[in-house]
Amino acid sequence: MFSPRRILGLESLRRRVADEMVVRVWKEMEEIGVVEVRGILQEGSFSNILESVFGSINNFNCLSLRGSEELGSMVKEGYELIAKFNLEDYFPFKFLDFYGVKRKCHKLSTKVTSVVGQMVEERKRAQELLIGENDFLSTLLSLPKEERLGDSDMVAILWVSF
Repeated sequence: MFSPRRILGLESLRRRVADEMVVRVWKEMEEIGVVEVRGILQEGSFSNILESVFGSINNFNCLSLRGSEELGSMVKEGYELIAKFNLEDYFPFKFLDFYGVKRKCHKLSTKVTSVVGQMVEERKRAQELLIGENDFLSTLLSLPKEERLGDSDMVAILWVSF
């Protein structure tokens, strides 16, 4: 995923995302007069990572607009859970979950496994239509049979990419 050839191959994606961010800045300046740069940068970064991992949103791809929005909300929820204060981070009370962090993390993990697993399955079914795609999921699926990862490992690696 991070070889110079792959990074160079994703240059058009980075240019498009940067152009979209510039257009959004201009639009907000004209309409509101103030620009929240942080939100634009977060969305641009997420879009870049999302399309680098799953490919572009199109009819033949596993990534739909709904899927990308759902992944975005799960990533945001994951960051909120990581940042949340949790006594268990400081004291080994495995049997207590004072703030519900463990329960929420388990629920998020189940949701991620379902959504990302479904995207992997959809891509496997459409693999012959996507020959030549330059995203990380295509790379993982194109590995030789003896080197190919199991679905659960693939879901974990894809999620960690975010």
